[in-house]
Amino acid sequence: MKKGQQKAMAVKELGHRIRVERKAKGWTLKELSSRVGISVMTLQRIETAQVSPSVALLLDIAHCLERPIGHFLDEKSPLLRVFSWKDLNRMSDEIKEVVDLIPLGMVSNDIAVQLETGRRDKTKPPRASEGRAAVHVLEGSAVVVHRGKRVALSQGETVCYDASVKHAVRLPASAMVLKVVKKAG
Repeated sequence: MKKGQQKAMAVKELGHRIRVERKAKGWTLKELSSRVGISVMTLQRIETAQVSPSVALLLDIAHCLERPIGHFLDEKSPLLRVFSWKDLNRMSDEIKEVVDLIPLGMVSNDIAVQLETGRRDKTKPPRASEGRAAVHVLEGSAVVVHRGKRVALSQGETVCYDASVKHAVRLPASAMVLKVVKKAG
């Protein structure tokens, strides 16, 4: 089978799996498209393999259908999607920039991977969130404050911690860290 034929089959299977899950919930095209925030026509074109959804859109569909993204990808002939830096979800404030490299739901409903860079040498107050986290310093340095204890990290070092306890990750402007978050559950 040629590469183009494999891709067409994978897109067809993806659309079929979305349709099966939508119908299993008893939803119409209109109900799911409304929940996802797309037009009925776009959803219908995805289900009938006329178009292939972006990774971000597939994540939204998977989230609404309460399924991990992997459920929609055919393991016999996986749908491989390459996406560019501009396609990634980014959040930014005056202190740091956060890029969702692997958002919740892409690989698993309870794991996310983020790239954080420092913007200014300011700090945010400690906060708690559910689950566990690991921070790996790619460039520069970072300070993790956990239960009032300060842990200084240099490039190449990693720290893991219970995120349900008040904590803060402080990054100087030159720092870049990879953060893996696992939600409790």
